[in-house]
Amino acid sequence: MSNILFVGELPPPYGGVAVKDKLIYETVFRELGTEMIDLVECKRSPVKLPGIFLKIIQGMIQKKKIIIGVGTPERRKILLQMQGFFGGKKGLRNVHLLGMGGRMHEVDTQDAKMRKLMRQVGSIWLEADEMIAAMKKLDINNTHLFPNCRVDDYSLPPTNHGTEKLKLVYFSRICSEKGVDIIINAADYLPTSCTLDFYGEISKEYKEIFCNFLKYHHEITYHGVFDATSRNVYQELNQYDVMLLPSRWKGEGVPGALVESKMAGITAIVSDWNFNKEIVIDGIEGIVLKELQTDSLVQEIKRLNSNPDLLMDLKQGAYKSRYRYNIETYKYELQQMVLK
Repeated sequence: MSNILFVGELPPPYGGVAVKDKLIYETVFRELGTEMIDLVECKRSPVKLPGIFLKIIQGMIQKKKIIIGVGTPERRKILLQMQGFFGGKKGLRNVHLLGMGGRMHEVDTQDAKMRKLMRQVGSIWLEADEMIAAMKKLDINNTHLFPNCRVDDYSLPPTNHGTEKLKLVYFSRICSEKGVDIIINAADYLPTSCTLDFYGEISKEYKEIFCNFLKYHHEITYHGVFDATSRNVYQELNQYDVMLLPSRWKGEGVPGALVESKMAGITAIVSDWNFNKEIVIDGIEGIVLKELQTDSLVQEIKRLNSNPDLLMDLKQGAYKSRYRYNIETYKYELQQMVLK
């Protein structure tokens, strides 16, 4: 019988939390005999809810190690309160909390009871050093760095396209919060020696705007939602040069698309937003926009278009930095923290 429970959320739906939970479970914890409890099953089959929570409660009573990787502060608080009720302070030390996204240090810590619970858990794994620093200011010191990782298998080094066009790609949810409005405003000012492709789910609110944009820009290609279950995302991205992500989404943590761009050997132009400066080291691994404006984006694209040596340097810098987001870099520490 397993002595470790992983309480998470697995696909479908296939969002950021689901991707992260699936990767961590399969790569890090399954080999330890960990039992996975999928809370999404409660939505898919409500009749299973009592049995799922009974299994969690039994694990808490039996003093099992519990890894929590859920997507909302409400669910995290419920699970920590349950552990505190059934296991007391000693039980809370058996809990290891996985941060999802970039707002745990802001949202969860607004609740005084949650702050107290978080100080008592065995460990908290956050996606950025800036988040860890914010937690420590609140006397939450049991924190460790664990970004939004990927596997390094099948990663590809930078491709030198030589005299070919500068190939730009957007690879995320298509909405204004992710900066798509800035990209489409820039489209008419890009050099003719550039190509621009889009991948991603189109938000309902932005569908009309984006479809009208495509209607009048036949040179720009929309590829739909990329199916990572049947195709290699690194291979797909490796055919490009630059990923564009001028995001201003409040929940942005470590975007999976930026991690995948590193594994694919391409560079990125990103907004100076949340932790992007930590993910993309400006001038070494990519470009961080000083201003989140169309003119700034166009200027940086033109700079890379006219300077192939700089472009290749940034692509190589991004590829070298992929170790920071390789799950193998953190696997041993994660396992040892749970097993001790």
